[in-house]
Amino acid sequence: MLTIRGEGRSFDEPKSRTGRRTVPLIGHAAQALRDQRDYQTFKRRAADDLWQDLDLVFPDELGQPMTYERARKQLRLLCAKAGIPAGYTPHCLRHSTGTYLTAAGVPDRVVMEIVGHSSPEMKRRYQHVMGTMLEDAGRRLEAFFSVGQAVNE
Repeated sequence: MLTIRGEGRSFDEPKSRTGRRTVPLIGHAAQALRDQRDYQTFKRRAADDLWQDLDLVFPDELGQPMTYERARKQLRLLCAKAGIPAGYTPHCLRHSTGTYLTAAGVPDRVVMEIVGHSSPEMKRRYQHVMGTMLEDAGRRLEAFFSVGQAVNE
């Protein structure tokens, strides 16, 4: 999606090779997308002849691409309803995915492919440290020194 000031929005090719890729979906996400498709049918009926079917997952009320600002506001509302602190953006979801995949032990190269990062440096820049990762690091460090004690005794 490309937005040009004063000219509106238009479809354009992705900026990079990784912009067009297949990503795995967990069951909850797949179900949410099926639910969204059902909701689109409802929106299409409500818009009647004004609807433009562009085969989008999250269009506006008339089938047009949703602006980033609108998507950000929608996410903010959903986070508030779920009791999640304010400040998250759609792009934060990408960072979180990379962080959760890393915490789950998914190899770096696979994480890079899923989130669309072109280099390990880019992946590290957007990865966050979770409390569970710190706890795991502490357990590993303790195990390392426990092994050392058994050898010295």
